[in-house]
Amino acid sequence: MSSEVAYLSLGRLLVQSPGESAREVESLFARQTTERRERQRQARGWQETSGLWGNMAMEENPLEAMQANVAVRRPIRFSALTAGQNSGDVFYLLDLHGVSGLFRYNTSRDEETRLMHRNDFPARDLTYHAESESLAFSLPREDGTVGIVVGEKDGRFLRDITVGDSLDENAQWVPGEKRRIVFQSAGFLRDHLGYQRGLSPYRIEQADLDAESFEVVLEESDFDLLHPRITDDGTLYFIRRPYRPQGSQRRSVGATLKDIALYPVRLLIGVHHFFNFFSMAFGGPPLTTSGGPKRHQTPEARFIMLSGQAIDLHKIQQKSTPEAPAGLVPSDWQLVRRSSDGEETVLAEGVVHYDLNAAGDVVFTDGSVIRKISSDGKTNRIASDQLIERVAFVPSANGEQ
Repeated sequence: MSSEVAYLSLGRLLVQSPGESAREVESLFARQTTERRERQRQARGWQETSGLWGNMAMEENPLEAMQANVAVRRPIRFSALTAGQNSGDVFYLLDLHGVSGLFRYNTSRDEETRLMHRNDFPARDLTYHAESESLAFSLPREDGTVGIVVGEKDGRFLRDITVGDSLDENAQWVPGEKRRIVFQSAGFLRDHLGYQRGLSPYRIEQADLDAESFEVVLEESDFDLLHPRITDDGTLYFIRRPYRPQGSQRRSVGATLKDIALYPVRLLIGVHHFFNFFSMAFGGPPLTTSGGPKRHQTPEARFIMLSGQAIDLHKIQQKSTPEAPAGLVPSDWQLVRRSSDGEETVLAEGVVHYDLNAAGDVVFTDGSVIRKISSDGKTNRIASDQLIERVAFVPSANGEQ
């Protein structure tokens, strides 16, 4: 029975073993890439400050140079995670800011293997099929859709499986020799002119890669059905959450009046920061002098997207305490087990992600705490961290996950 769990937190990969503190996995490839980019940035900075413009303490293109420096210093993120086949093996994707890499890591040997990396390959939602040694990804496309692609375990020979006007995500292989995948799918809702007006509820679909056929496994008009998994005996696991159509939230009259009253103030603040940015970009002093320039939390820092819904991190932080960290999602995100005869059991509430193993155990997270439900029904807390997005059992020596 597997006892190790791997998870993603704040773009990091960590491994939790029983009785030990979680250890962070350092990607050698990521470290070498960061060091190489830093050397390039330093060399570029020396060249730019050695000419006429450098003597005037000005960059040739200040805005472009600042953007390049920010890109160099942005942390490389682990963006997907799935269990492998051999003992201690997990696969993951690295987001290298314009370049994506596929890697295999062994937890017992602390060994990283680079399988491939390429430009313009923003893959996510990685899953591995042991019998055929195949990998499946979700791949965003330029038209805004997301499709499922399948390739070999080293990332070669990719093949499009879904190409519809939809978001097809979080694919998982169905156990067995046949190559079947189950995934969540939401279709775009468009008006008579073809403009996108929203998304349908996520439903669960299954694709038979050999027969090249598709079928709807489960759909509900008032709920999104996410992260599906099917076990050997046909049991279906998934996360159910209320369906909220895009643009359906109504603003109160008081909130609208408040925005109108504050519009002149916000406009002046925006103008001030605009000129403050260009003053510093061209080597001048900041226009904000009292206490130095104030750092404002950007929308990207305050919100994250989970399966199409924005999560307000500021509200979650207000509700959290060191003793009782708040989960990322509300309690109506339920982890459901549905037997082959249609009987349903809610296993947990407020679930962001989960994984299964062959022994019948379930590991899940609410985004702050990781818990395991053993096959005997007991629930144990095994780890806690910040912004946990993915969890996965690590395969053990006997081949179980």
